Amino acid sequence: MKQGFKTGLAVIFLITTLLTSAQGATLTGSSTTMPMLFQETVGGEKVDFAPVYEYLRLSLSDLGVQGVSLHLSGWAKAELHDYLPGDDKNGDLNYGYLDWQLGNRVLQVRAGRQFVFMGVASRQTDGVMVRFEKYNLGVGLIGGSPVTGPEESSAGDFLTGGQIYYTLRLRQDLGGELALSYLSLQNGKQPDQSLAGLNLGLRPMSNLDISGHVYYDFLQKEIYDAAVIPTYQPWRTLKVSLRYYHTIPSALISKNSIFSVFSNAEVQKLGGGVDYDLFRNLTLQADYLYLFYDDYFGREYGGSLSYRYGKKSRNEVFLGIRRGDEDENGYIEPRIYLRQELGKKLHLGLNLICAFYDESIKDQDYSLSLGPDLSYILNKNIKLVGAFDFIESPIIQEEYRGTLKLVYDFAGFVSE
Repeated sequence: MKQGFKTGLAVIFLITTLLTSAQGATLTGSSTTMPMLFQETVGGEKVDFAPVYEYLRLSLSDLGVQGVSLHLSGWAKAELHDYLPGDDKNGDLNYGYLDWQLGNRVLQVRAGRQFVFMGVASRQTDGVMVRFEKYNLGVGLIGGSPVTGPEESSAGDFLTGGQIYYTLRLRQDLGGELALSYLSLQNGKQPDQSLAGLNLGLRPMSNLDISGHVYYDFLQKEIYDAAVIPTYQPWRTLKVSLRYYHTIPSALISKNSIFSVFSNAEVQKLGGGVDYDLFRNLTLQADYLYLFYDDYFGREYGGSLSYRYGKKSRNEVFLGIRRGDEDENGYIEPRIYLRQELGKKLHLGLNLICAFYDESIKDQDYSLSLGPDLSYILNKNIKLVGAFDFIESPIIQEEYRGTLKLVYDFAGFVSE
């Protein structure tokens, strides 16, 4: 709690300093306050917990230097009743970086904690990112320290990486993009990860899209992640897709992670899906997926029917059912989702998921998750949401979670 409080004070001090020193600076962002009440089983007994979370997102622009802006996002927590075992973190900074863009975004520089999306070099990083884009050709570079939990890797880890990409535009609706990326992660003087990737997005025809990627691990000398997803839409109301995935989960985390020894199994998935608009607001969806593991075979398949209605189709009813067959068990999973406007400012939501198992697990042959919520829009900037979740399964016995969320969006505050 003390660390979260200090972090909050530091953020407030920084923002106040920038607003007072940069005349005409514009502040935008949002604040979400979430008091929660939930129950979990600890040591064989049910214990009530009542944490309060605060999520803050801020952006500062017009700081007196052309193209420079500041972006911050973080959270803090206070415990009002008991402390959840193993959860001693009371706050963190999601991102906090200074952004500088030149020449209509031809050159972009970011410094600080940030989320980087560059193929295999997609990480939350404390460091510097530089991106240059001109004449359909782009280059991005990243250097810094990865943001990880204590079980992942040491604080001294350092990463470097980047991406080069080319965008091909044949016509307004045809073309594609090819991207090559690389990531090197060092743990002291020892290499921890060395990855390379190729991403492809292609639209050779107006009704055909092909996307995919191949990621290679130099240390393990193998392809650890690959996907190919062609999607064909012969008519406006019909969309057909094929999907192939290949994953080795252990390559996605640090070698120093305590979880790496549990993630060595190779997984391949092959299947496809169909989306068909029976009527204007009525959509039928179906999919089938084969699962290939090292030592067994499984499958998942199902379908759904969704109906959108009301003003601007903001109301929706969703009915779905899935079937899964795995190594030693199978399940049937019906789903119901509802979103309904009760008035101009009042909205109701309901999410119900059940699972019925072929073979009992710990003498129980079903799972249940029920989550109603109610939201009220006080004005264009403030929304109040109340939610309740009930969970019962062979692992979790009748646990509940209540949440009250106050969301405040503020925009356009200009310092004098």
